[in-house]
Amino acid sequence: MKAVLLAAGSSTRLYPLTESTPKCLLEVGGKTLLEHQLDALAICDVSEVIIVTGYLSHLLTEKIEQLQGRYPFEFSFIHNARYADTNNIYSLWTARESLKNTSFLCLHADVLFHPQILRNGALSSADVCLIADREVLEETMKLKIEDGRVISVGKHVKMEEASGTFLGLVKFSEEGSDRMFEKVDRLIDEGQIKGYFTDAIERLIADRFPVGVSFTQGLPWIEIDVKEELEQARRQVHSQIMEAHVS
Repeated sequence: MKAVLLAAGSSTRLYPLTESTPKCLLEVGGKTLLEHQLDALAICDVSEVIIVTGYLSHLLTEKIEQLQGRYPFEFSFIHNARYADTNNIYSLWTARESLKNTSFLCLHADVLFHPQILRNGALSSADVCLIADREVLEETMKLKIEDGRVISVGKHVKMEEASGTFLGLVKFSEEGSDRMFEKVDRLIDEGQIKGYFTDAIERLIADRFPVGVSFTQGLPWIEIDVKEELEQARRQVHSQIMEAHVS
């Protein structure tokens, strides 16, 4: 299994903190967000980590050079030269040649989470498995679930119809990867470069391809988009992760 970290964005909502530092290199609890995610991937039987860079990409490559030898997987980089005018579907598309015909984990690079959350998702038997929290949060990617399967995902899902909040973490099997990139390729061909990769998942669902879900089981996590969330991660969520008991 491989993993891809989508880390191309400029994170303007965190300025001035991210004016000279990519968001995933901000520190929480003495480690960068990047290192926290790599720690989680280290317990998921991952052989290679592909990092899609964009904004201040040289700082990410320098950081990985410093970390070489600390993790049980190889690293590679793919640069999204159009990071300033595209969104994460385009970043995922840039990595397509490295990810087709293989199982992989896809991670938004700005999520701090308990490592077991990702491991549980990685162990799912579903060909496409979205990792979600049962708590429904406003202004987030939400899920609608029926009979254990995801039937809709995105910000358009109404609060009263939502079954949970999508963390931005996904597991794809080989078949799931192939089917996913069919949809991603089609969306890019249609010019949808500013969309989200969840748009491709919505098309999978429309084709009746089963999309599963793995819940956080109450384990702590936070997506960091604004300064208040970064402060919460540092003040509260990191300590909750360190103290959480996993049975």
